[in-house]
Amino acid sequence: MFCGCNEGPWYFSNEQVKEHLSKKYPDSGVQFKKSSFNVWNCWFPDLPDAVFQVKVATSGGNPVPAYHNYLSSNADLVIWRYYLDHYRKEGGSLKSWTITPLGSGETYLVINYTSMEEACKAAEQLRAFYDWTEGKPYTKYLESGRFCFSPSRFPWTIEKTLYKGGTWDGFFQGPEDNLETIIERCAEEIKAYYTFYNIPCPDFTTEEMSAYADEKLDWQSLERVPGIWKDSEPFPSETFSGIGINTRYGIVSYGGLYQMLLRLGFEVDGTPEHFWVVGADGCDYEFSYDFCYEMEYDSKLYPVVTVWYFLRDGYPVERTDKPYWWETGPVLSLTDIQRIPKNEKTYSWNRVITELTGLVFKYQSP
Repeated sequence: MFCGCNEGPWYFSNEQVKEHLSKKYPDSGVQFKKSSFNVWNCWFPDLPDAVFQVKVATSGGNPVPAYHNYLSSNADLVIWRYYLDHYRKEGGSLKSWTITPLGSGETYLVINYTSMEEACKAAEQLRAFYDWTEGKPYTKYLESGRFCFSPSRFPWTIEKTLYKGGTWDGFFQGPEDNLETIIERCAEEIKAYYTFYNIPCPDFTTEEMSAYADEKLDWQSLERVPGIWKDSEPFPSETFSGIGINTRYGIVSYGGLYQMLLRLGFEVDGTPEHFWVVGADGCDYEFSYDFCYEMEYDSKLYPVVTVWYFLRDGYPVERTDKPYWWETGPVLSLTDIQRIPKNEKTYSWNRVITELTGLVFKYQSP
């Protein structure tokens, strides 16, 4: 009862392969020839060089240890790779892309871009490739290229700071996508990053960045912005409109905090990247994008992560022993309680943002 089993057939005939191909690729005239036991080489008459295979595959086993044999084709993977190879042999360029073929047949296109120049070049190259395939057979099997914004200075996106723009982030460009739309999407990623950290953007002017912040970061219309109170009275959230916030985790960057303090009337010395201020609690604070250190992390893929801190009366206020994703960046929580050193021996547990600004940020109960 508990042993595994495998349902047949164990052997497939040429007739079964023919039936499989006719159902999967009707009216294509696909040809085939047996290669080895349960493996057949196949090709379309109008694309004879793209030889794909039909072979036996197995499915099932979860949760019941029972398996089922069936015929499977890799035509889509082979044709996609065929067109990529043939395009480059004819002189077409995809040099901006990292092209990774795997033994299983998949071929991935990824661009880790840091600037609009890199993004535009990659988008134009892939668009030229798709245009080259127009009128050719079986282009429905063309895959997409993945764009991943991967700045080197700070983590992005905030939700996945440990991965720093790994290939599971980003968005795709496919044959159906308009070139201008893809470039606009790349620009959106770059603007969001530089706005959040409040640092100069080499790709866009100060006016362009201000217009983006005004349009996208209206604290009155953003979803999940915490409520704000001062001296038990509601405080207008629009005071901070235009300042980058990650509403999912309720955090602002050090550069965003710099803007908040100025709008609250604090005397702030320095720049968004490194500044000093006397907080509402009378303590001296110092924030800098250069205040960081490497921390061991219990992950085989990411054994070490970069963690930022700031100074309060000269004592470093560090993150927790095992930070969450959003705690590894140069950010400050608007709602979380944090351990704050009072001297070399004692600590208190408070909301740093409240100690610093005198404001209370709190999410309303649903």
